[in-house]
Amino acid sequence: MMKLVVLAVAVAAVLAAERPQIADEFIAETEVERATREETIYGEGFLAHDQTGRKAAERYDLRPSKFHVLHVLNLQRADLRKEYALSSEDPHDCHERDFSGTLHSPFAWVANATFAGAIKHHEVTLDAWEYRVGGVRLALGVAPDNVNIPVVFERESADSLERFYFHNFTAEVPESKFFEVPQECNHQTLSGFKAPERPRIPETFVAATDVERQDHHETTFGEGRFAHDQPAQKAVELFDLHPSHDKDIRVLNLQRGDLHEEYAINSEDPKDCHKRNMTSPVYPPFAWVAQADYVGTVKHHEVVLDAWEYHAGGSRLLVGVTPSDTKTPVIFERESGGELTRIHFLNFTGTTPEDKDFEVPEECQS
Repeated sequence: MMKLVVLAVAVAAVLAAERPQIADEFIAETEVERATREETIYGEGFLAHDQTGRKAAERYDLRPSKFHVLHVLNLQRADLRKEYALSSEDPHDCHERDFSGTLHSPFAWVANATFAGAIKHHEVTLDAWEYRVGGVRLALGVAPDNVNIPVVFERESADSLERFYFHNFTAEVPESKFFEVPQECNHQTLSGFKAPERPRIPETFVAATDVERQDHHETTFGEGRFAHDQPAQKAVELFDLHPSHDKDIRVLNLQRGDLHEEYAINSEDPKDCHKRNMTSPVYPPFAWVAQADYVGTVKHHEVVLDAWEYHAGGSRLLVGVTPSDTKTPVIFERESGGELTRIHFLNFTGTTPEDKDFEVPEECQS
């Protein structure tokens, strides 16, 4: 009887939570926290979005030390068919690329999010909503009595966690100055192209991988494996990176939906494992491709690939496939806040992985 009462209370709590509907057009000041293997740093900036004008900006400065400032910019100008990215102490280190996809509202994902219960922020209880896409976890915290105003937003991958604290959130069209292209960024002309067949990547698969990670510190390389079993609700990304001057870094993102738990490692010490409850289902890692935009061709080891791109919650996802085999990914990119992880697939097989691929490491069981 007690178990039934507890279950009924839990179900009632989920049903009672009102789903947020965050405005498509807004301007907000933000405090920002970024946690990586090396450090946790803090800063401030703003988020602005103009869905009608097809413009979006995420801009903030982080302070790794008293005398250093890391400038971060993610500017999408769909009206110009361009996007601009910066994650450097040098504001001239701005990267421009063509943008031919759809500009998504930054909180559109909340419509499909799972209610994750209550969280505490500065001693205030918030309703938490969570969604996963392409190996990225998105989470939103709102006050139960004001659900359409974001209080805290998290964006997490195997590499880093970014947390945004909102101040003065105003649901109105931002001024054009918030979307101005910095002088340090160049302009180019976009050429048109026709979309080929959309990829249909299996939901269940196993693959060996080569991995490349780029951040403002360095570019590191490694290898590992990527496996997913959709019916069993299990997923794993595991790889070892080899920095030029440090010990190897073990990176693990293991989702065990069957256990309602997930495990994460991003450290030189494989015993530095973090476990937490998992409230949302395990999603197919390439489900987002159904809504992705074709962005032309890219070259990988002299092979021309068709590239498909999708943006969600400030993260950019891209998959590259050969025109002759659209069910087999060749490369997968995941970029957020100026940090890029590029996964090169080897021996991709659309078969059910072995149970051992999803075993919880001994270091995570204590």
